Amino acid sequence: MDLYVVTGGSKGLGLALVEKVLSEGHMCLSISRSGNAELKTKYSASQFLEIKFDLTKKFSLFAKKFDQTFKKINLKKVQNIYLINNAAQIQPVAEIGQLNPTEIEKHYYLNVTFPVLLTNHFLAKKLKIKGVQTFVQISSGAARFAITNWSIYCSGKAAIEMFNDVMQIQLQKNNKIKAITYSPGIIDTGMQSVIRSLKSKDFPEVQRFKDYKKSNELKSPEFVADSLYQLIQNPNKLTDKTYSL
Repeated sequence: MDLYVVTGGSKGLGLALVEKVLSEGHMCLSISRSGNAELKTKYSASQFLEIKFDLTKKFSLFAKKFDQTFKKINLKKVQNIYLINNAAQIQPVAEIGQLNPTEIEKHYYLNVTFPVLLTNHFLAKKLKIKGVQTFVQISSGAARFAITNWSIYCSGKAAIEMFNDVMQIQLQKNNKIKAITYSPGIIDTGMQSVIRSLKSKDFPEVQRFKDYKKSNELKSPEFVADSLYQLIQNPNKLTDKTYSL
């Protein structure tokens, strides 16, 4: 049995990932603000654990909850561990000079600071397991391609890519830990709904994203979750820094 730790596990890609790994008989720790009551009733407490927490709040408070929950896991039964940093937001989207400072701070904390802190916290545990620990940072093509008025989202994802690059240098001689980024493309999730609702003055390319939806070009969260799941099943074959669907 493997252990998957997934942030943003109550909706979109995060929820699809949680449901996928549980259906495959693995253990999952889901981290989200709202939680998932249905999964708690469907799966045993030893297979499905969750932490309800607003990931934009103080990390020290989260770390305390995380450590308390993690103690409930019997690592002797675990082969591989996967930490998938998936939680993210798209806003604020606007011209530089028109961005809301509070929204900028919240965005960078959720999209960059929190996954960095959680990865660091997890790695500091120096867990001893039979298999491999794999760190997956969900990235985006926006990390490498500038999109009009997405200065915060693009720069945040670029930061995560570079964080992972440096982590890979650190792990060059460590075959028990892997670190990758994964760009899933455009998924039919709540984030896409937010993008389509943006005003054209804030996001001039909004019509293109509306067209993606109309022409059924969006991937389903379940398809992406399955693709990522299949990719990471053999951690020792993960030799690249970044993967995309």
